[in-house]
Amino acid sequence: MQQIDRIEIDFISQENQRYDTCGDWFFEGTTLFLKISRMPKQTWQQAVALHELFEALACNARGVTQEKVDAFDMGPGKDLDEPGESPLAPYQFEHQCASVAERLFIAAIGESWSLYDESVGDHGL
Repeated sequence: MQQIDRIEIDFISQENQRYDTCGDWFFEGTTLFLKISRMPKQTWQQAVALHELFEALACNARGVTQEKVDAFDMGPGKDLDEPGESPLAPYQFEHQCASVAERLFIAAIGESWSLYDESVGDHGL
């Protein structure tokens, strides 16, 4: 398990993502970075951040490394709409659990899941 001493969340423009995604997580030393694409609604950015944080922490606790996730996302999963939903994704379970937390957040703030999901699927842009 990777030691985490700090977690940093940054909301960035889409073109500054490491690859074609609206949410990304990675480690630099003992800092966990979350990079979330800016969207028209701040609550949508927060929902993606919650998903990414949950996924990263669950992957870390279960031994699914950033390298494994990156290799899939930037390799065989790069042309999929949602790589984490693929049965081949090494983090499919963690991604699905993170999606539950994301759905709960959207429901808790009274947003429409279908509107949110459609927008975020287009990277909220």
